[in-house]
Amino acid sequence: MTIQEFYLQHRVNPHFDGDFYLKTYPETWRFAREHFGETNFSAEEKLFYHYSIYGYKTNKQINFYNFLKNQTPIDPDKIYNSKDIEQVLPPHASFIEDYNKNNELGKQIAKDSKIAVVALARNCEKMLQNSLDLIYSLDCKELNTFIFENDSTDKTREILQKNKTIHPSLELSLNDLNLEELRGNNDLKTRIERLARYRNVCKDWVKNKHQDSDFVIVVDLDADLGFSVSGIYNSIFWLNSIPHAGGMGSYSAYFKGSQYSHYDYTTIRLNDWEKHEDSFHALQWFSKFHPLIGSNPVEFYSCHGGLATYKTEAFCCGDYNNQLGIEHVAFHKSLRDHGWNMFFNPSSRFFTVLEP
Repeated sequence: MTIQEFYLQHRVNPHFDGDFYLKTYPETWRFAREHFGETNFSAEEKLFYHYSIYGYKTNKQINFYNFLKNQTPIDPDKIYNSKDIEQVLPPHASFIEDYNKNNELGKQIAKDSKIAVVALARNCEKMLQNSLDLIYSLDCKELNTFIFENDSTDKTREILQKNKTIHPSLELSLNDLNLEELRGNNDLKTRIERLARYRNVCKDWVKNKHQDSDFVIVVDLDADLGFSVSGIYNSIFWLNSIPHAGGMGSYSAYFKGSQYSHYDYTTIRLNDWEKHEDSFHALQWFSKFHPLIGSNPVEFYSCHGGLATYKTEAFCCGDYNNQLGIEHVAFHKSLRDHGWNMFFNPSSRFFTVLEP
């Protein structure tokens, strides 16, 4: 059946999202270009024709809602209607019993533990207070936090200083470095060099002041939906249960328009230390890796996901640099060189971008 014959009998399904279909299955555009050439049919009509003739037979999804419902552990309705990460990314029913048991054991370990939290901050006023509230909801014997800030032009410093008056154990390093913002900039190497330098300041703070801590949490403060505190307890349980486990990275959800993926894919290394400067292929496989929340951690060479929980002994072995591209990757290699392994923990959830 030709496209002309098809549209004598059919019309485009009103639920069909051509933009999503093209982004999710980009091979369809080559088909349209090769088979239709210069015709009067719109791009959406060409794509829907492909879906109708070939796509549904291979379980390709007609829109983003169906994609989420069938391909990920996320309930689309909860994404649109909830602001609670525990509701948006709940543990799967098949793992709920073990998940609750492990979390309770991890929480008991945390209650008897000293925890150090380190973070970088720049122009993150929108999400900052929520992140700080989550940090200070941790139930532990002693909590110490260090935040390195530089060159903020919004209310980031004001929020940090206000929290300093509430939480005396919070230590701040506020810096006027007069350096331009490089987020989204092509000069990735310079940005990673700076991030590595700042993160080593955080690491040295732990080594010099809080090396007696049991655990270190490295967290980004700009997550739209924050992170799961119960997921941290879960990671603490696993760190105490798996031999040579040095750190647990997070499941980092990214939801924007018609795109759903892991956000922090650039730090992922499954079993190699390649730079992955052209990281498109890394995104392709990892964006489809959605283990069920509550399932066991999976060993990776490197992973972070916006939040990682480490044994302090392992964390203090590390060194941040840009030799392997992203600073976290080099850090995790240095941990592995000292006999510590990283794990991707699906229960440690970090929802970095939520823009329906």
